[in-house]
Amino acid sequence: AIAALIALIAIFHAGHRVCPDTAQSTHMDAFRVGSSIYIGTFLIGLNFDYRLVFLLFTVPQLWSWMQSSEHWIRSIAGLTMTYVVLSLWSIFAGQPLMYVLFGAIGYGVIDFCAKGAIFVGLLYLLVYSCPEWIKVAVFRMKRSLEGACADGAAL
Repeated sequence: AIAALIALIAIFHAGHRVCPDTAQSTHMDAFRVGSSIYIGTFLIGLNFDYRLVFLLFTVPQLWSWMQSSEHWIRSIAGLTMTYVVLSLWSIFAGQPLMYVLFGAIGYGVIDFCAKGAIFVGLLYLLVYSCPEWIKVAVFRMKRSLEGACADGAAL
């Protein structure tokens, strides 16, 4: 429920922002493919670690956004990249935690939180990077639905 609320806030916030470097990026298609696969499998609940390989498609665009002039995007991309690296190396790096008291629980919490943060970061950046024609169509549909609901409430 908390992840869904954070995701809705991210969609609302990112949907109103213009992504100036979308057309110039050579890595945007790979980012959209990798993040869509990760987000889709996260929502379906197939939380197997094999899907982490698709995060490699997102790395070049995340790296590009980490050099962005927009502080907000640079911060989100940097945090998402940090969690991507943490998740990709968590199986190897988490092995020593298995031998510490409550280490397996700590490893599980860290891994779960990192994957949730990746979901939110990639969702935000995916919505942010959508072409403007998609954003315009979605918000036009949203306004028409709000108008239909207001008309229905007036009856």
